Amino acid sequence: MEKANDALVLFTGNFVFGMTDFSLTIENKALFGWLFNGFVGLMIAANLCVMLVLGFLGIVKSLKRSLIIRHNKKIMALKGKADH
Repeated sequence: MEKANDALVLFTGNFVFGMTDFSLTIENKALFGWLFNGFVGLMIAANLCVMLVLGFLGIVKSLKRSLIIRHNKKIMALKGKADH
């Protein structure tokens, strides 16, 4: 994800020149501005999705781990009772 972020930052860096006086028309400036905003929004949305998915997977993993530990403790407790 870091490489994708870096690539998008480099890519959107080219739009900055299109929004300066080097651009000939105001329409081009507006177009470059909207494209820049779109790519930045895409980058933010992608990062938020990755954060949410990784957070959800971490929660699921910790819940599974705690359920397995609890299940193993029950089995060990039943084994201990059966041995006596």
